[in-house]
Amino acid sequence: MQPETRNTKPETDIANPHSQEYLDTLAKARELAINGLDSEEKEVALDYAEQSFAVSKDCAEAYILLGSRKAPTFPEALDYSLQAQEAALRAIGGMEYFKMAAGRFHDSPETLSFLRGLEAEANIRWLMKDIEGSTNAYRKMVYLNPADQQNAKHPLSDGLIRLREYAELEDLMERYPDEELSWLDYNYALMLFKKQGPSKKASDALRKAITLNPHTPYYLVGNRRFPHLPPGVDEPGSKSDAIVYGMTQIMVWRKTVGAVRWVRHTMRQKR
Repeated sequence: MQPETRNTKPETDIANPHSQEYLDTLAKARELAINGLDSEEKEVALDYAEQSFAVSKDCAEAYILLGSRKAPTFPEALDYSLQAQEAALRAIGGMEYFKMAAGRFHDSPETLSFLRGLEAEANIRWLMKDIEGSTNAYRKMVYLNPADQQNAKHPLSDGLIRLREYAELEDLMERYPDEELSWLDYNYALMLFKKQGPSKKASDALRKAITLNPHTPYYLVGNRRFPHLPPGVDEPGSKSDAIVYGMTQIMVWRKTVGAVRWVRHTMRQKR
């Protein structure tokens, strides 16, 4: 029989060996760190990080906060993201409980913290031009949480295009057939064009992508200018969805010989 101080969550929740007192303390530290992440002022954010660490050293979000506001270089920011994952692993209860939770990492605050650390690592590696390392981190996010509330599958598909991991990209498409955002569909069409040229299959895929978001081609062919800063994606098929995808993938499309001309031709056909 477990002592009363241990966590007694319902059986449907992810197992965690820590006491409820530990989890409650960690939750307070997490709330402080998230307040810091939401703050636009650096000094205020760093003060929240200090408060968070004073409550618990196992708060992954506090390390992520330092990586985003304190680290002067990408390598130092990367180190903070790795420390965030180590802290989250301690909060989960170690590797045994980590493996038990694989497949539903969005279901508890502690495992969600690990996903946040992984996302920070993936983003930083992408900025460092470490496409393979970034793709591996996004791949791990999708594996740990197939429901993918963080939409890691989108940047994962970006990396797979660049690394020419086409079979894995096709598998990704099959795993998410009901995806509402057009991101995967545009990458899938681009992949088919890279493999086959303007084949019927590639053109059908592109037409489907254009149906999902008709704004995207205008940015890919240069008919519309990108804003200085990327917007938040508000809904499927929106201009903001098209802008974020285009800003991320425009160079891949333009470096693929004939791809932009193919998009322009397909746009004329759909009209």
